[in-house]
Amino acid sequence: MYNLKKIGEWEVLTNSMWEFVSLNFQQEVTDKYIVFSESPSNDPICFKRDTGEVYLFSHDPIKRAKVYKDFNDYLLNEIVEIQKLYAEVTFNSSKEEIEYKENLLDSDGIDFDFRNLKL
Repeated sequence: MYNLKKIGEWEVLTNSMWEFVSLNFQQEVTDKYIVFSESPSNDPICFKRDTGEVYLFSHDPIKRAKVYKDFNDYLLNEIVEIQKLYAEVTFNSSKEEIEYKENLLDSDGIDFDFRNLKL
């Protein structure tokens, strides 16, 4: 679980250290998100307060995208990643892995291309 923060370190996205967020997104938007992790490229991964949906705010490209239905789907994805490390699950190709995760995780409104690119 890359850069998962302790619960006491979670913060409102508006109050976070990412300058690109304040320069590119309105405070009315960023107030609705809580940062709980960082992506491999050090962008904030947040859950939306009112829905629990997980979003990635990216600096390159500047974009906000829904990447998981909720924290549970985020954790399921991380479990699959750990299983891959221990060879408990294997895939013959990246396409096979993507299809497996799309079937395992809820796909409603998910930006799969962006998630696969950034996470």
